[in-house]
Amino acid sequence: MPDYPEIRALKDFIRQHSVSVDASPDNQDIFNLVPVIFTIQNKKQHCYIQDEYDDLQLNDPCVKVVLALREFELIEESTDYLNWCTMMGIEANSEVIRNYYQDTVRIIPKFKAYFKRNKITSFIPDLDFQLNSGAMKSLRNR
Repeated sequence: MPDYPEIRALKDFIRQHSVSVDASPDNQDIFNLVPVIFTIQNKKQHCYIQDEYDDLQLNDPCVKVVLALREFELIEESTDYLNWCTMMGIEANSEVIRNYYQDTVRIIPKFKAYFKRNKITSFIPDLDFQLNSGAMKSLRNR
């Protein structure tokens, strides 16, 4: 199996900051977004994951962390709630999702402190994720 620096960095990040992603007790999907609990340094945050490739079914904890971090990246990159809904391809008429977005926007600055250069990263390049190549293919095939 190839040795990817992205995977090494991801594993180091998970270990250094005690990062995990677990099923949410509220396991009701909303707009095909799967609720999970993201934990970093014993701080828990709800996260809704768009799991179009069924990656949450894989047993690799690294894959689950990548999925959650990708969601936080998208929220950080969005200009506002409506922009994020458009990026996600979901309707903006859910109070639960709107509250989730607003809560996550408030918590992201605290999460950024755990990352180099104070920028959230999922460690895996977007193209690798989308095309199932490189580091992401290696993670999915473990």
